[in-house]
Amino acid sequence: MTPIWRYPTTISTNLPDWHADKLILFRHGNRVSYAVVVETQLGRENSERRRWPQYQTIVHGRHGCPTIVMVVCADDATTRWAGTPIELDNHGSVIRPVAVGPRQMPRVTDPDRARDLPLLAALSLIGHPGDPQVRTAAVAAALALFEDSPIKARAHHDFMVKRLKGRERELWENQVLTTGGYRYESKVFRDLEARSLAKGREEGRAEGLAEGEVKAGAKYLLRVLDRRAIPMTDDQRSRIMACTDPAILDRWLDRALDATTIDDVLTD
Repeated sequence: MTPIWRYPTTISTNLPDWHADKLILFRHGNRVSYAVVVETQLGRENSERRRWPQYQTIVHGRHGCPTIVMVVCADDATTRWAGTPIELDNHGSVIRPVAVGPRQMPRVTDPDRARDLPLLAALSLIGHPGDPQVRTAAVAAALALFEDSPIKARAHHDFMVKRLKGRERELWENQVLTTGGYRYESKVFRDLEARSLAKGREEGRAEGLAEGEVKAGAKYLLRVLDRRAIPMTDDQRSRIMACTDPAILDRWLDRALDATTIDDVLTD
């Protein structure tokens, strides 16, 4: 017999009063029968972890159904950390997040599914690096990200390059390139961006596109910093939003992936 919660009926990313990445609801008839709060973790963030019991309680209170927090992690160390039970008091109340890392990832071989779930596709490739179908799907997701936002695509590409090793990294970069993609740390990627901007100029929209891309880049940088729980003052946030130089934003974004303080990011 197929479990009633096998197929999701509602997937929401519009959660205005809290900040989980995604909420998946499974329905049976007119009622919600199961709920999954999905969080993504690139590394250890204790400030994020403290919110997981809140997310689980909010959803359980709203829908009155079994609810779990599923944490999709970028590496094995983060997976072990995220899966540790969270003790709420001295009387045995515990929240047990379900942590999923690359080793637990399913094989994502459908390019359409990969485009819808680029992080899942990326982790699937990290978990199954020798599978050419998984690699092709992950490349499709990366190229879709580039079409949507070059800033996000760069961060995604750097994430993959840092985690793939040797021959698998070479295959990833070559396939992204030959499929029409990018390489952030290469002239090829910058040339592709230049061609994209040139096309915009031909259509008379380059100035507006460039301004919009810079603003999107600043907002994405702030999101990365917030997700990594790096404290900032209002003046530092304003400095980032006021930056109009794409090269500086790129440099700050590179630093933000590994920084431990905001000074590590903004120091010239």
